[in-house]
Amino acid sequence: LTVASSVILTTDPFFVYHYNGRGYGLSLIFISTVLSFLLVQRFRLIQLRFMLIALALLTMVSIFDTQNIRLDIGDADIPWNIPEGVYYSKENHFITSILSNWDQQSRTYESTPYLPTGDSRTGIPFLTNFWPDVPFTRVWLPTLDDEAVRLEIAFPQNGHETTKPMYLLLHGLTGGSQEEYVKDFIYRVHKQGCTVVIMIARGLMDTPIKGWSVFHGARVIDAQEAAKVLAKAKAPGQTLAGVGYSMGAIILTNYVARAGPDCPLDVAVSISGTLDSRPQIDNVRAHRLWEPLIAKTLRDVFIVGKLADRYRVRLTKKQMLELMRAHYIGLIDEHAVVTYNGYRDIYDYYGDMSALGDIPVDAPPETSRLANISIPLCQIHALDDPLVTWKTIAANEGPRHPSNLVKIGDGNLVLLLTKGGGHVGWPTGLFPTIDKWSFMNNQVMKFVDAFEQARIQTNVSG
Repeated sequence: LTVASSVILTTDPFFVYHYNGRGYGLSLIFISTVLSFLLVQRFRLIQLRFMLIALALLTMVSIFDTQNIRLDIGDADIPWNIPEGVYYSKENHFITSILSNWDQQSRTYESTPYLPTGDSRTGIPFLTNFWPDVPFTRVWLPTLDDEAVRLEIAFPQNGHETTKPMYLLLHGLTGGSQEEYVKDFIYRVHKQGCTVVIMIARGLMDTPIKGWSVFHGARVIDAQEAAKVLAKAKAPGQTLAGVGYSMGAIILTNYVARAGPDCPLDVAVSISGTLDSRPQIDNVRAHRLWEPLIAKTLRDVFIVGKLADRYRVRLTKKQMLELMRAHYIGLIDEHAVVTYNGYRDIYDYYGDMSALGDIPVDAPPETSRLANISIPLCQIHALDDPLVTWKTIAANEGPRHPSNLVKIGDGNLVLLLTKGGGHVGWPTGLFPTIDKWSFMNNQVMKFVDAFEQARIQTNVSG
């Protein structure tokens, strides 16, 4: 078991990234193998000797680059050339002002020391963090295609404050207003007197759908209508901030890029989302480990359990069969969502849901709709995210390196990249249940506060 565990530390890209290379794992393999051989010799465990030899050979094959005759350090799978930190355009003076008002120490992430990879930093918060239920005021918002989405409004204890920021929140793929990280955010901003409006994604939380336009990740018109109605409802000078998590972050970023100068939001923060979802198609590790946990609920409860009659009309029997066999999100999208919504293929669908998706992957990113972003947009992402690969945010080099992406257009994109954190996780302290989701949700509030301070300073100087 010790040798096998050492093999995982040597070959898994998340452990290799955490320990800054394969040296730690190789050292453990060497020590544990030598000790195991001594035990085998002493107790004459012949069969174990062959198992140890097989493990050693398997490890060498998996990490040896036969083309270049060297150890493969995993350059393609690990963000070696992306230092953690904040990336922004220094030529955008307003963004620079925001950064000067955003406390540098607070945005430096220090992980719970005994949670070494994005897997544990993702799973532990969801298993251990809980908040009491939040009371909501529920209203229905008509959409442009004659459907309606539910807005759940969480007012602070003393009522709506017109001098405080108002937040439009977009939740994750299978979640809603009762997600623990959503309640965590509400409790934190309520201390500041802020109102939070959660847009329940079309059809989720058992909300009704009248026609054929069911939820998919590239539809931004619902977020657009929610933002517009809140912009009309807010007081003069009041900040309307958008915040999205996971799939909600993907939709938010895509909407801000598509809306361009017509975006009614003043500022936005996306957490664990993407700029280009297409690299997710090849994220095999997530397909095998994490996506099956979400795919079963998405398929059985939402698509098959609620929308089966609609999908059976548009899908062939073979496609329905493949949908029932789908064990990760990409397969559900490929066999069901793509066909149902008239996309050419999964690349077409994932491109449509991305701010960088309207151009080929190898095209200059400055020609994408990312250049249309007209408001400060902060993208927060952990480079060890086990569900949404770092490749959906940036590249190790070239035009898609984060230092280049933030210069696109007017330079309104800000990237906060942390080495650790997982997916919508970022546990901190020896007892992460105490701080819960404090790091990521505090960054949202601090970025919005810095935006307001920068706006005041700009108005005074102007």
